[in-house]
Amino acid sequence: QFNSAIEAKLAKVTLIDDKGAERALELAGGEHPANVLVVSLPALTPGHYALRYKVLAADGHVTESVLRFQVTASK
Repeated sequence: QFNSAIEAKLAKVTLIDDKGAERALELAGGEHPANVLVVSLPALTPGHYALRYKVLAADGHVTESVLRFQVTASK
């Protein structure tokens, strides 16, 4: 979720695994608020991951960053 409307169709989101392999992610279907970006994740095995994103706001500025997370095995 962003603090302003984004051009979701121009967004780029990449999943990176702990071996450095990259995979471009598709936007999730359906209706979403103009300031929300939703992607579909593939099935993930336990490990460390990062989501790198780059979006264009409706006012023309670019926002990019990385979200890091870990998947653990369920018990």
